Amino acid sequence: MSDPDDMVELAVVENDPFWTNYVTGFRLGDSLIQAWSIEPKLAFVDSGTSCLFMDPVTFQFFINRLSKFTENGVSLNREDQYELDDCKDRDKMPSVSLMYGDHWFTMFVADYVYERDGVCKICIYGQ
Repeated sequence: MSDPDDMVELAVVENDPFWTNYVTGFRLGDSLIQAWSIEPKLAFVDSGTSCLFMDPVTFQFFINRLSKFTENGVSLNREDQYELDDCKDRDKMPSVSLMYGDHWFTMFVADYVYERDGVCKICIYGQ
């Protein structure tokens, strides 16, 4: 965030030990053409976690849409993590935004795709 005036406050769910609120949608890129509403799902922010976790049904829908941005596709590795079949596709990947309350919070490609030993891993899971 470069402008402090862009800061927003979100109420958190009471009596929850985490910073929890409901996610009601996600989008890929900046356009609402690639945006979907979902049933409200509890989601929490944990500054120690670098990955995004979703329920399995939402995740399958999500990863299928995300893979359409690649030329070479995505594959599930032995550790049950999705990878880009070609790291060159990383430049084609969209930002990912989650709707918390009335606000979109955006993760950029560098936030959810990382390279290790020449393999580009997608740090988003369905569990």
